[in-house]
Amino acid sequence: MAALYHLALLADDFRCRHCLGLAYASTWEDATRRLLRKADRLRADLGGAPGLGGIPPQPAHLGWHAYWRTVDRIQELERAYATRVASDADALLKRLQDQES
Repeated sequence: MAALYHLALLADDFRCRHCLGLAYASTWEDATRRLLRKADRLRADLGGAPGLGGIPPQPAHLGWHAYWRTVDRIQELERAYATRVASDADALLKRLQDQES
């Protein structure tokens, strides 16, 4: 199934996303942001809000095994995110210190 898009700038012209050069926002994400988006999606699957920390309670429709597997995956993604952010911050700090000397 093909989808056509209309941009106000093109008057009444409809085109496919390839012709318009459109891309999904996720294609522009770096690996660090992708980790956080995946954790947010899993948190939303559990009925929670996006953002670090805070695991939502178990939904009634989800068994304990699946719930804890999802919680473990969220925590794993958040740990990887925190590690990458810390590493990026350390690299930035080192560059700034090198520029000062």
